[in-house]
Amino acid sequence: MSAYIEVEGLSKVFEVKKVIDQLSFSMQKGEILSIIGPSGSGKSTLLRILLGLEDVTEGSIRVEGREVSSDQIKERDIGIVFQKPMLFPHMTVLENVIYGLRMKQEAVDSHYTEAYKYLEKVEMENYSKHYPNELSGGQQHIISLIRTLVLKPKLLLLDEPFNHLDPGLRASTAKWVKQWLRSEGITTIFVTHDVEEVRSFGDRIALMNNGEFEQIGYPDALYFNPATPLVASFYSNVLVLEDGLYLHVDSLKYELLDADNSINTELKWKAHVVRRLYHPADQRYQVEIPSLNQKIELPSNENLLHKKIWIYSDSLHLQSFKKRVTKR
Repeated sequence: MSAYIEVEGLSKVFEVKKVIDQLSFSMQKGEILSIIGPSGSGKSTLLRILLGLEDVTEGSIRVEGREVSSDQIKERDIGIVFQKPMLFPHMTVLENVIYGLRMKQEAVDSHYTEAYKYLEKVEMENYSKHYPNELSGGQQHIISLIRTLVLKPKLLLLDEPFNHLDPGLRASTAKWVKQWLRSEGITTIFVTHDVEEVRSFGDRIALMNNGEFEQIGYPDALYFNPATPLVASFYSNVLVLEDGLYLHVDSLKYELLDADNSINTELKWKAHVVRRLYHPADQRYQVEIPSLNQKIELPSNENLLHKKIWIYSDSLHLQSFKKRVTKR
């Protein structure tokens, strides 16, 4: 199956600094790709390049096989939703949704029909005459999304669109948006700093650093087989050791420090249970290992809060990072 979106050898240089470095990836139609990474890694620059706000220094961007890297913004058929809804305060909800359609050539009557149809899909038709300041934060984000979706973009870019919502509203809005994208079959790139969002939102995940993807793949691949220590620190749950080795938390065992036992392995460390974490699937504790200057999440049904323990494993469980990263 040929790719719907293809990015090949993409680079962007600002003066002497290379912000995007020979980046290549592809997406299938309807796929959602979540991108996470440290600040300054190039995530926002990538979105700006795809949208057409920044020129490409080198490389190509193809949408349905057509090269678009030299096209103007309105010619690319790519939409974006920013962190803030950015609705026009002097326009009603319906007028905000219609705004993007005005750039198209259809009759004005069709604008209203199409916009109202989308409001009905999200059960907000009764708010069509309301102004943005009369809506909740979640409703404003939904209208902002609809204003973009009504244009039926071939690629949708989401730049941390839930960042300014409170935690409860953030989770419910993200869930609704994902269901909506699925139902509409919209190919989407979703950028976030939130690990839980990236886990639940994307079909595949990419961790970006220094203008390139340190790893791109399905969530389980990044979690169980992180390619680099940075991927492990962002997305997985491992102990990083010397010489490019690591132990996944699933291979770790523990014993109370004062227990009368003998742990026959060199792979053991004294640890301290810092606090209890709450997960829907199991009970976990945050455990600090001072000698490694690391923290992990340890699953356990026992009451380990504030206990001193041994963390240990067998050498058979040692894994190595697949990718060696050279610092620039």
